Amino acid sequence: DYVSNGDAVAFDFKIDVPGGTDAVVNLKSCVAALPKSHAGQCSFAKGQIIGIVYSDSNERLPKGIISIGSVSVQSKAAGDLSVASFTAVNKDGISVESTVTDSATK
Repeated sequence: DYVSNGDAVAFDFKIDVPGGTDAVVNLKSCVAALPKSHAGQCSFAKGQIIGIVYSDSNERLPKGIISIGSVSVQSKAAGDLSVASFTAVNKDGISVESTVTDSATK
């Protein structure tokens, strides 16, 4: 989920996966719950889930809690997913303030 202040039009993220490159990650629903105004894509490389969300028309994400999607991870390693980086930008491509929790798991 993403809590939007109504200014962001796009964001990208990297999430560290326990077990790194040995983990099995299902990204089928990674950005499946985005608002219709936005598109996105996710990949898994070098032990990280890498994602981007954007609007071709530069439409702002609605204010409030926005569901993005979900992933599933199978790994022999213990631990939680953790956010390695997160950047949200406004319609001018300028970073907007973002706060990220330590763990990416619900």
